[in-house]
Amino acid sequence: MIHDVLICFYKDFKFYFASRIIYLLLLVYIMMAAAFTFLGTDFYIASSVNLQQFFKLQPLLFIIIVPALTMRSIADEYRSRTLEIIITQPIARLAFVLGKFLAAWSVCGILLLSSCIIWAILANLLPLDNFWILCCYLSAFLMSGALCAISLLAATFFYHALGAFAAGLGACFLLNNVNLGWIAGLFTSRSMLAAKIAGSFSFSHQYGEMISGQIGLAALLYFLSLIAAFVWLSGAVLDYKRR
Repeated sequence: MIHDVLICFYKDFKFYFASRIIYLLLLVYIMMAAAFTFLGTDFYIASSVNLQQFFKLQPLLFIIIVPALTMRSIADEYRSRTLEIIITQPIARLAFVLGKFLAAWSVCGILLLSSCIIWAILANLLPLDNFWILCCYLSAFLMSGALCAISLLAATFFYHALGAFAAGLGACFLLNNVNLGWIAGLFTSRSMLAAKIAGSFSFSHQYGEMISGQIGLAALLYFLSLIAAFVWLSGAVLDYKRR
């Protein structure tokens, strides 16, 4: 299975560079990250300069970028009719989906690495908590992985890239913005404890906790569980379509 995953990963990862998509996304990501961090906030009037606002904005950036990464992962297979061939081969659907997910997630990692130039510039000018920033980068990488997984799941339902992009955009937006505490409060209006517990499982809450310096095993398991669940569901959808 590992060999199958690597083959699918290499195919998609190579496609991102061959089609030059990654270069466009790098440019857009850096420009948006720099603009939102330095121009769209109170960066210059804050009492202490750090990259807190930069990391707060990462979900917004990846909600836009991730669907653009995954929209052609499955749609191109449908269009070229290679998906019909692939799913009838001995290769496991899970390995097929996992390879595509890892390729998209790797590009997200490259995007995050490219933003280190902002970190380097500020580190040369001001004293920064570099360990905290490193932890925030790990948090952002995990967050982008969860968005990649749900966007890829949404893309498996569509035969065209535009539909896959719209579905991925909607799925990423909902994952980031749905407040489970508020939803739980609608059904358990008398139990504030239940609503509070449900709220702690919200995507934005978990990410916010991580970039505030509270990275623990529970947060890591939360994001890794989301990734595993969405990747498995993507494989299950393709398996269902095979029948």
